[in-house]
Amino acid sequence: MDRIARDAYSLDQFHSDEKLPSHLCDKYYVEWMNNSCDGFADKVMVLSHTDTIAGYITINYKEENSAAVGLAAVGKQFQRRGYFTYLIEQTLRMLYEEGIEYLFYGTQLANKPVLRIMSKYSAIPVSSNHVLHRMI
Repeated sequence: MDRIARDAYSLDQFHSDEKLPSHLCDKYYVEWMNNSCDGFADKVMVLSHTDTIAGYITINYKEENSAAVGLAAVGKQFQRRGYFTYLIEQTLRMLYEEGIEYLFYGTQLANKPVLRIMSKYSAIPVSSNHVLHRMI
């Protein structure tokens, strides 16, 4: 999963900041994913294809009927092949079976592939935030 965390992100809050070196951004996602597996996330679901990890998604439960995605990614070799759509579909199915009515998924407004896929599941933008990285 470290490889995916290191290689899969490009349209995200860290890589979109020109002042942050790319290799450090990659490192942040590896650490975030490792922390998620160590209990930072309530659930970490892994998608595999012929014994290879193809992607993952982390979930944190919020109020009694909602959850939020922390991280989601599909490995480079599995992108643009429907794996992310399948991962979201299975996540929504699992959450529905658990009685969760709302899933919050944060992404960059420039991340059109994710926005397009989420719109297939009737997702709508509910807010917009701006990330400020202050270099000290």
